[in-house]
Amino acid sequence: VGRPRKPAEIEAAVLRLARENRWGYGRTHGECLALGIAVSETAVRDILHRNGLPLDPDRKGKPWREFISEHLDVLLCCDFTTTEIWSRQGLVTVYIFLVMHVKSRTILLLEPTFSPSGPWLRQMARNTSMLCEEHGIEPRYMIHDRCSMLRATLDPTLRNAEITPVPTSVKAPNMNPIAERTIRSVKEEVLQHLVIFGIDRLRYVLNTYRMYFNEHRPHQGLKQRTPMQVLKNEPLPEPSHLDPSDIECAEFLGGLLKTYRRRPAA
Repeated sequence: VGRPRKPAEIEAAVLRLARENRWGYGRTHGECLALGIAVSETAVRDILHRNGLPLDPDRKGKPWREFISEHLDVLLCCDFTTTEIWSRQGLVTVYIFLVMHVKSRTILLLEPTFSPSGPWLRQMARNTSMLCEEHGIEPRYMIHDRCSMLRATLDPTLRNAEITPVPTSVKAPNMNPIAERTIRSVKEEVLQHLVIFGIDRLRYVLNTYRMYFNEHRPHQGLKQRTPMQVLKNEPLPEPSHLDPSDIECAEFLGGLLKTYRRRPAA
């Protein structure tokens, strides 16, 4: 019943254009005409509808994965976590604020505080801007969750620095995976192994881990390079003859963290 469907080769061409791009049916129809494909706009709309493709995908915004991949160079992410330390008042909870550059995995901030107040968060935003300038990073977006404190205090300061806040969906930690995974590494590699007395000692531990993470720890997502090597666009060393006696170990935090390097030539 009704008009016959378009030939299979025309339908395949329309579907390819629609799947490889984020065009609506109108733009897809225009591209078909430019390719000399004789098909009406109504037929294009019908083909997309029958195959479950959106008719106007541009109106629904970009997929999250596509947004991340397109803005890696200018994308930051941040998150909070907590830990417990000993003080004169006994066991107390400390908040730790993490800020990272997504492409290079560089930890810019890893700062503890007893109370993440508005003035403290505004200072963290200013510190982030200065560190980005120091490392040659030009941020445009900052991913964070929908914490009311971040949206009320951090976001205005970011906008003043021309950084657009990008809140994730509710209860969607997978939308901020780099920050979530790094926080897990901080806990599993350091915090779970130490009994820390005082916030000054905690700050020292976190700063040491930040240095180790940025300058010494290879990352699978960076092809085994360190974040600093990525920022400086440095390749891995070329393979060469190895004498096991030339390998030396550098230890941090009493041997909890280790890195290995070749002993410099005499």
